[in-house]
Amino acid sequence: SLFNVLKESEMETNRSDECWYVRLDDVPRAVKFPFPLKELGFFWNKVGPEASFDWKLEFTIRLSSLERYAVDEIGGVSYRTEYPNAVLKLPGVVHRYAIPEPRDAVYFAYSIDLADAMAAANLFQMPPVWKIELTPKICEMLECAKQLMEHSREYGVADRLDLL
Repeated sequence: SLFNVLKESEMETNRSDECWYVRLDDVPRAVKFPFPLKELGFFWNKVGPEASFDWKLEFTIRLSSLERYAVDEIGGVSYRTEYPNAVLKLPGVVHRYAIPEPRDAVYFAYSIDLADAMAAANLFQMPPVWKIELTPKICEMLECAKQLMEHSREYGVADRLDLL
């Protein structure tokens, strides 16, 4: 699986037993892409208590879990979504969830200052969480992201991550 490959990799990034991530907000860009990534990370076997926040601008792909469904409350509306799924976390919108069983996910975080421009570009899909299919193309893109993370400080690599 993708995460078995990830776990075996030797990455020079921020790393713990359950998460690899890179901060990109301070990495110079060669291209002025309008929506530069702030942070990119992979989680596996993540478990967590109930959490609530309204300060993120993040797109997360929840790859798998021991549970069949993810349960979220977003903006006061409850969602029960089968895995794999994607979720959009917006600043100013309260998002509550818990992770009682291990799950694997990848997230793409952006500066909240980009929220209005992203909304104007029609990048926010509603409902904010939906079931997805992990197609070969999506898996290829995630593998590419993982490979690029190892080189995120090299010239032009952050630009390539922005374009994923």
